[in-house]
Amino acid sequence: EGPPPPKVTVGVVKERPRHLLISWEVEWNEEIPSRKVEVGVQKTGSPLETIYTGVDKEGNVTYNVRNEGGDLDVLVFAEYAEDLRTTEKKGPFKFEPLEDIQAIDLTDKADDSDVTLTWNVKGARPTEKPTFEVQLVDLFCK
Repeated sequence: EGPPPPKVTVGVVKERPRHLLISWEVEWNEEIPSRKVEVGVQKTGSPLETIYTGVDKEGNVTYNVRNEGGDLDVLVFAEYAEDLRTTEKKGPFKFEPLEDIQAIDLTDKADDSDVTLTWNVKGARPTEKPTFEVQLVDLFCK
């Protein structure tokens, strides 16, 4: 019987910025020089994207989910020796595709002391209240 697979937990955040919170724990002898942990995320139909490789017995990483979304699997590999490797898979975690949030139709109105900017928002979901940073630059500096 081989070593136990890694213990893996995955937290899912579906509000922007969407991400997976991945935690792992492995049981191994720290004196084994060839030990290694590899954490990856794989979208259905795509190659594995490795997001952590190292020798930490336990740890946490965050994977930011792109707007394209999709079905994502989390895989954690624990390599104890060259020919002794165990894997734990969690998922799929389903994320719907999202549009980028954009400010569109920007208009301005200026008088002697004020500038008023207005715009519409494209790509936000009904529950999202995006904020934008606006910077006014004086282009007529001397």
